[in-house]
Amino acid sequence: MSGSRIEMRLGGTGGQGLLLSAKILADALAAGGKRVAQSQTYEPTSRGGFCNADLVISDAEVDFPLATAIDQLVLLDRLAVKPSWPLLKPGALVIADTRLCPELPAGDYRRYHLPLSRTALELGSERVTNIVALGALVALSGICGREQVEQAVRAEAPRGFLDLNVDALKAGYGLLTQEDGLANSPEPPARPLRDGIYRGAALVAGICQNCKAAYFPKPELCVNCHGDDIKEIELGAECVLFSFTTVHTEAAHSGLPYSIGYVDFPEGVRVFGPLDVEDPSNLRVGMPLRLEIGLMQHDGAGASIIGHRFVAT
Repeated sequence: MSGSRIEMRLGGTGGQGLLLSAKILADALAAGGKRVAQSQTYEPTSRGGFCNADLVISDAEVDFPLATAIDQLVLLDRLAVKPSWPLLKPGALVIADTRLCPELPAGDYRRYHLPLSRTALELGSERVTNIVALGALVALSGICGREQVEQAVRAEAPRGFLDLNVDALKAGYGLLTQEDGLANSPEPPARPLRDGIYRGAALVAGICQNCKAAYFPKPELCVNCHGDDIKEIELGAECVLFSFTTVHTEAAHSGLPYSIGYVDFPEGVRVFGPLDVEDPSNLRVGMPLRLEIGLMQHDGAGASIIGHRFVAT
């Protein structure tokens, strides 16, 4: 690590585990004798809005705890580019996910475009993209020792997901190429589970203007009155659990056990989808959930599928 002060940002969206990754790295650095100040900025929404976790690292006392000139930047979503780019120092290290942040502005920086989220999916869960990114950052920057980081991961990771997180860290170490700092081969473009059902981070539903029946996905004709005046609406993120089941038989792209169910939105629409909870025994009818849209699995050609799920708030 060159210089007496290094400023680092992990940028993406709420719900990606950026604050956890920053804490793990801060603990590892502190164990190695560094002084670290951690801060974060985020939108009021707990998931889906932009989120930045910053670290200021120094051999001596940190004189100012906020990042003002970023030396190392990790991008897990394109939403983080705009608030971070004005702070980027010339020659900075930038690590970006090839799919969630496919385009970067031109500039004087070292670019590593790596398949972070795809690697996490191949390990079994997109939720460890943050740990894959942490491994890539440590390997590229040499900011601290790998053993220190692994010890911090073991201390912070949920016990039931410890092996997965350690595997994700090691997978991040192995993503790099030495030739030009880019991924070796382009990834197939992601495609939605079904055309027309997503708009940004929202589900696109339909309401019949004649009888007010609500549907997801939006139909061409109303099943209730057979009218064809169906107005598109975007559903909010908040919903409640209507019914569910937990499956204990293995299926492709799913760990065991996994849960699926129906949720009700305030707009009057009922939607089916996977339920993302650490412990299925905690599921209860009527409990609040929140919509997430993102990478879910791969198809037979290797392309990733964009889908939706519902997570506990």
